[in-house]
Amino acid sequence: MNFELTEEQTVIQDMARRFTAEEITPHAAKWDEENIFPRETLAKGAELGFGAIYVSETYGGVGLSRVDAALIMEALAYGCPSTSAFISIHNMATWMIDEFGSDALREKYLPKLITMEHVTSYCLTEPNAGSDAASLKTKAQLDGDCYVLNGEIRWHLLLRGRKRHRRTELWRPREKARLAFTANFCGDF
Repeated sequence: MNFELTEEQTVIQDMARRFTAEEITPHAAKWDEENIFPRETLAKGAELGFGAIYVSETYGGVGLSRVDAALIMEALAYGCPSTSAFISIHNMATWMIDEFGSDALREKYLPKLITMEHVTSYCLTEPNAGSDAASLKTKAQLDGDCYVLNGEIRWHLLLRGRKRHRRTELWRPREKARLAFTANFCGDF
């Protein structure tokens, strides 16, 4: 098995390292001290594809692999672990919309998520399950044309900031292995 980075992966890693050195590391301490959510920096990262790392090129993403993403996240975390974690979570939730959403859902949400004009997160925590998806008790049951959600999902944003626009919540319905709901939120958190 070859563990050497490809030429493309080396370019991706170098780009993420340069971005971190120029846009994240010099500001990270101030962001933490002053509780700043670096919206402008996220937008600059989105210009490099950091807002849609796993999203298919069909919908405007860059369609990179998980290894490519790990190289990006490692480089970003060197400058600010919480900013890297946020970008990682944003990408997971955005990917869920791309992978499992309808065309209408993709067209509605992905353009602003890809540019990080809107940001997203996901909910996957219950009082007795933590973040173990297999242990979730919250259920989504189809009732006519709608789903009724019953349970106790808890979501804690561990990052500093002011606005959120979207979150993707995961439940484990009885009849399906995966199901996600997208909820819109605007305002302070």
